[in-house]
Amino acid sequence: LAIALVVGCFMARKKIEMVCTILKVSMEGLIINLRLFAVTFGVQCVWVAFFALWIAAMIGSHFVKEVHKVKHDSGSTEAFHCEVGTSWTTNGLLIFYCVVHYHVVTAFFKNINVMMITANLSGWYFKEDGYHSYWTSALKWSLGPQSGGNAVCATIIGFTEYLMSKVRSPSSMILSCFNPFDWPFLFLALILKQLVMTFTKFGLIAMTFSGGTFLGTAPNAFKVLKNHLGEAVICDYIGKRIMEWCTYVLALAVAFAAWAWADDAQGLNNLERTPGEIVIILLFVFAWLISYPLVSLVVIVFIENILGGFNIDWNHDKDAAAARMSLNSAFAAVFMGCITQFILDFISGVVVNAMDVILFCYCVETEGGKQQNERFDNLYGGIKDIFNNQPVTKASEAPQPVPQTQIV
Repeated sequence: LAIALVVGCFMARKKIEMVCTILKVSMEGLIINLRLFAVTFGVQCVWVAFFALWIAAMIGSHFVKEVHKVKHDSGSTEAFHCEVGTSWTTNGLLIFYCVVHYHVVTAFFKNINVMMITANLSGWYFKEDGYHSYWTSALKWSLGPQSGGNAVCATIIGFTEYLMSKVRSPSSMILSCFNPFDWPFLFLALILKQLVMTFTKFGLIAMTFSGGTFLGTAPNAFKVLKNHLGEAVICDYIGKRIMEWCTYVLALAVAFAAWAWADDAQGLNNLERTPGEIVIILLFVFAWLISYPLVSLVVIVFIENILGGFNIDWNHDKDAAAARMSLNSAFAAVFMGCITQFILDFISGVVVNAMDVILFCYCVETEGGKQQNERFDNLYGGIKDIFNNQPVTKASEAPQPVPQTQIV
């Protein structure tokens, strides 16, 4: 796998260089618009509240019971007796609705962040006055005039996520990697998901950019992007993969550092004495746990509540105390890893959205025939050298600009 990864990176090095150039420009825009991290994190906190309520509702639905009348065949005059059974809250159709509802609402909140990032970064890119506060207008649009377009995008993205989770679970995807006959189908599934996600997101960016409706601007956005199809898909895909890998590595490093710190604070050396083979297995286990940070945190709290309900005296002997301290170290590692993953997931999402916005601004600018070579010379040169093989137009030779929003 390591060799395949190295070979793949070498073959796609030009594309990775282009993505890194877009990432550099995106980070410049985000540094100037640091308030975007604060306002998007506020939206993320609202989503966390929704997730907590959703989890509580899903768990609580299985504790709802109903009394049913059941007919029995005995000769008694009482032809019926009562039994306690499951309620309508565990109906399969309702569970299906709740799962799809989760995906759609999650996408809706993510789209709010995309719209706020689009407003600020596009204003910065085209040097518009007062762009620092454009996010307030985008927030109003996402919940008001453009909430319908936001909901349409959220439904498309959410339902696609749900379908792909059913078509390819992580276990079946891993098994498919070892079966050459499954490779074409796995490739098509991933490409289909990436295309739907990418063009839906760019349709949302175009809607925010122009102030129109999603159905009205999405076709025009496709026209703008049709000559830059490769850049759009590759930028979104490679950008996500790079940020995901960095996030996983950092979160795992924090998790094992927390484990070592907890061992040291309690006078243990469990991690030091663990064989290398077991550490490798633990890496995979922690990577899986950290990939679902909020669920893992809920499970930790649930386990702690169960252990607390047993009223166990952990100090009655050395073995019990050692077991409790070892459990503390493991829980501390998972807790810190999940918190780090949650924060870095949020930051990487903001960065990837910023990259998509910068690429869209570049495409719009190219269609308008005006380039800001004095600001983004590396961006223009990097994209054109890789995809277009065209010389970068000098600013003095560029035609007069077209108002950007008229393009979309």
